[in-house]
Amino acid sequence: RQMCIRDRAIPAGTTGTLPVLFETNGQTKNLTTYNGANVTVSDIPGTGVFQLWYDKQTDTLQLMTGAV
Repeated sequence: RQMCIRDRAIPAGTTGTLPVLFETNGQTKNLTTYNGANVTVSDIPGTGVFQLWYDKQTDTLQLMTGAV
């Protein structure tokens, strides 16, 4: 499990359809929902604490709380 703290809102005017990406160890991962859909900017409700789950076997990063 991972905790992600978002302390600044996504800037106004940002296209809501942009995917949310994380980069770690030189690799970029799409953040997905529990059902496997890509999380987009419009899915993130401002600031807060979000729980993420990384499944090493499937190489999937999922948003578990806070949106969608």
